Amino acid sequence: MNLDDRWASYWESVRKAMQLGKYDHAEPLLYAALDIAEDFKPDDKRLVMTLECLAEILFKMDRPVQAEPVVKRIIMIYQRKHGPDHPDIAVFTNNLALLYHNQKKHFMAETEYQKALSMQTKLLGSTHPQTLNVMANYARLLTETHRQREAKHLIACIRGAQTGSWKQSGVFKAYVAEPQESVIQAPVEDITLQDIALVPVITGKAEGLEASTESQNQLNLLSASRPAAAPNSMMQKLVEQRKKVE
Repeated sequence: MNLDDRWASYWESVRKAMQLGKYDHAEPLLYAALDIAEDFKPDDKRLVMTLECLAEILFKMDRPVQAEPVVKRIIMIYQRKHGPDHPDIAVFTNNLALLYHNQKKHFMAETEYQKALSMQTKLLGSTHPQTLNVMANYARLLTETHRQREAKHLIACIRGAQTGSWKQSGVFKAYVAEPQESVIQAPVEDITLQDIALVPVITGKAEGLEASTESQNQLNLLSASRPAAAPNSMMQKLVEQRKKVE
């Protein structure tokens, strides 16, 4: 079986496991798929797809420390490919902020929320669902750190947006929607923490959307399957891949 078929086999098993909510089963399969994807060409989208899926599963399993280096690598890949300003970079900057936020690393989380909010407002506009999602996450952080006055400014812009949701890049959504031989397609659902409802997500740049004067003024106030391998072999791959992404 060649590398393409091996990766596709693992990917199929991962998608099945995720559909069943068996994230602990999907994790070692993803590390095995990542081991294969590392040998693809640097611009092969299967590498970043594998990393995105791994980060999402670690988030869902409430393991933010392990998810951090994976998300940082994803951001670096997208920055190298798209430059510093791109909607998918904003998506994962927000996801990184969520990881910090869930660990109560409030200062680091706020820095990333501000970056994501600046990018989303510039690229998608202040009323776009993804921008509102970042605002809602940031407002929750401000409330938790007893900065009610600042939180009120964002809450006034949000008007009901939900918080705490993990977002997938447009590239990921497009990939899993493509017809794949030997890969069973599953509907891609956004992942939430503690069953929090989601804001609908539309990735990619929206033409003609600009921040409203009122919202921008509010923002300015803030200052910015293949059969499983033998147990020993699988555990060895798991350890080796964790070291690579960390």
